[in-house]
Amino acid sequence: MSHSKRIGEAEDRISQTKEDITMLRQKAKKLEQTVETLTNKIQDLEDRGRRSNLRMVGLPERAEGSDACAFLEDWLPKVLTDCFSTTPVNERALRVGQINVNCPRPIVMKFLNYKDHEKTLRAARKLRELRYGDQQVNLFPDLSAETRQCQRCFDGVKAQLKSMDIRYGMLCPAHLIVTHADK
Repeated sequence: MSHSKRIGEAEDRISQTKEDITMLRQKAKKLEQTVETLTNKIQDLEDRGRRSNLRMVGLPERAEGSDACAFLEDWLPKVLTDCFSTTPVNERALRVGQINVNCPRPIVMKFLNYKDHEKTLRAARKLRELRYGDQQVNLFPDLSAETRQCQRCFDGVKAQLKSMDIRYGMLCPAHLIVTHADK
């Protein structure tokens, strides 16, 4: 085999390898886009699955006794007076996370009816301060970890707005709404 023929074959293999690399880069880019799209869809589905859930923070450990659903169905209408014509029904309620001696674990409750979820959240916001004994209790929508992480990006801005006494709010999934001079 002549020297020039071997060089020609090597050049052919190099050009074929370059074409293969270009094709693989295009495939990798398409796959990255597909992964991003599917990740966004999964996050959206997880948030939609949690739509009827509320996260309660600050309720002392074991205050709910052995049946968290029954406790919440009894306690919430008492503290959120005049907002329920019927008792809200919780499908389930449970403490999440590991036991921490410093602070109570949050309770995640799933309402059977989404309207009860909305009424409860609206009434808690209207009341502004929800208490169990001397403990302050807060209610939040239950969001996926990814959505909460996106919302945490606004923590610095929210602290500044709060210090300047400017009203703000978060829309799902992670949009900051600022109200200044009622606009």
